[in-house]
Amino acid sequence: MFFQQRKRADEAVRRNKQLEKEADDARQRLSQLSAELESALQAYRNYQSELIKVKSLNEQLTEQIEIITRDKRRLQGLYTRSFFLHEKIRFTHMKDK
Repeated sequence: MFFQQRKRADEAVRRNKQLEKEADDARQRLSQLSAELESALQAYRNYQSELIKVKSLNEQLTEQIEIITRDKRRLQGLYTRSFFLHEKIRFTHMKDK
């Protein structure tokens, strides 16, 4: 009977060691996953920051394009009026000769 109790006690100790090893492995894996999560969150924050900067630059560029487009249309209108005025003056001048 003593040997059976001793055997059960040894099995319990062995099982306890196995459970402790599994718990240590789980803690280590949890630590690794926590570090990976923190790294991913930091990368996410960095990407969010860059996205905000890119959106701001995009808005600025869009505004600049709109200004340039308006100026181009205005200048095209001035050029067209100037061209027709020049042609009118030339025609009038030729007509007077």
